[in-house]
Amino acid sequence: MKKNMAVGDRFIRFVLAVVLVILFFTKDISSPLNYLLLAVAIVFGLTAVTGRCPLYSLFHIDTRQFKY
Repeated sequence: MKKNMAVGDRFIRFVLAVVLVILFFTKDISSPLNYLLLAVAIVFGLTAVTGRCPLYSLFHIDTRQFKY
């Protein structure tokens, strides 16, 4: 599969995933929203690791051309 995310984009997603996981484990957010944010963190983490975002593919977006 072709990568469609730049290094800066991947870094931002990874940092957001870490912050959301920390919020999940510290229980700073109410219960129903807590699990939703964990799911978002997992998706952000996976896309950051793989370098491929399915939504970017759907809309033909490729951020690798941008220089951060």
